Amino acid sequence: MVRWILLLPLLGWVWLAQAEPLSWQLTRGDATVTLFGSVHAGAADFYPLPTPIERAYASSSRLLVELDITRLDVSAYNRLIAELGFFGESTGEEAALAAFHQSRGWQSFKSLCQRKPALCGPHQERMKPWLLSLLLANRMVAESRFSAALGVDSYFLNRRGQREVVELESLGQQIKVFAGLSAEDQEVLFSQSVQDYADGDAALARLMNSWVAGDAADLSAQALAPLQQNPAVFDALFVERNRAMARKIGLASEAGGAIFVVVGAGHLLGQQGLVQLLSHMGFSVRQLTGEECVEPAC
Repeated sequence: MVRWILLLPLLGWVWLAQAEPLSWQLTRGDATVTLFGSVHAGAADFYPLPTPIERAYASSSRLLVELDITRLDVSAYNRLIAELGFFGESTGEEAALAAFHQSRGWQSFKSLCQRKPALCGPHQERMKPWLLSLLLANRMVAESRFSAALGVDSYFLNRRGQREVVELESLGQQIKVFAGLSAEDQEVLFSQSVQDYADGDAALARLMNSWVAGDAADLSAQALAPLQQNPAVFDALFVERNRAMARKIGLASEAGGAIFVVVGAGHLLGQQGLVQLLSHMGFSVRQLTGEECVEPAC
């Protein structure tokens, strides 16, 4: 789970000295689109971001995000989790629960629970694998010095000012992506999440180093390659979502103006990433580096 969310660990101290996270500027017609690859948790010393990013945001009139996490409908979220995140009591659901509890991922999770009793509780016994995967990702952040409230998404959303904010996805869509995975694919995702949690700070440190440095190759190796071993999971979590987001970005650009787009960095990478997809849609693309000036602020 850490691999695709691009969550973080220990290295806020390198931020000011050598930060160059991945970002691109795209143009088509009268529209200028800045794509910024985010991480969904952070620390106060991450900010301000590199100058080209801050300039691009200051010049933008619209902010496009995966989800406006500052205005979530908590009641709707809880209803969806209750509906989709737990095994029911029908014969089929009980059989699926029993099969999951025999899986290698569940056995590894229970071993973690023995070492860290605070990680687990009775309510998790009927959770589906996809929800347990998200739970582990959230626990990793909670146990670090980082927080979602200081994530890159929140940083921009909290400074929205008079900008129009457009969600590229809905809360229901995001949850249903996970809940819609087959039982087998959910177990694959869960097993990876358990391993990521067990690996702890070392794996997180490497991932964050790569994000800070804008090392696309290493980010791809860590965030995408493991999931690409299971095409169904990769297609659901990245490919199909990227295509839908690219269509919405293209539609937003038809009105022209300066648009700032913040999505998880993994969504920008690879042949099925947003950079390539938008290039195929007729956008001119250049990667932003260093202290260069960003249109239309130049």
